[in-house]
Amino acid sequence: MKVTVWGKIEDNFKSLTYPYFATNELSMRSEPKKVLFVLSDGSPRHGGTGYMGSLGENDTKQAALEAKKRGINLISLFFGSSSELPEFMYMYENPAYVDDLNMLPIRLGEVFKRVLLN
Repeated sequence: MKVTVWGKIEDNFKSLTYPYFATNELSMRSEPKKVLFVLSDGSPRHGGTGYMGSLGENDTKQAALEAKKRGINLISLFFGSSSELPEFMYMYENPAYVDDLNMLPIRLGEVFKRVLLN
């Protein structure tokens, strides 16, 4: 297994970043299983531009669906406020809510089972 780390993505334009990495980078790799980890603190927002709410959420959902269509397993971990959990669950098919860092290993195990064993 090969792990590639891109690091933190600034400016939060999720709809622009996921398709780039997921479809252009990961889909070209030869490994039979491809996994993209998404760590998030909430819904997409780009300050001062109006890019937020359903616009960002729909873009992110479409990007996640495109990754799936290209054979990329997406694992999304949400560390934000529970008030934004419905939006996060709308955007991602296999979300894991981490409200307590002590629960991170358990949440990762649950989502790994759902994503990698299917």
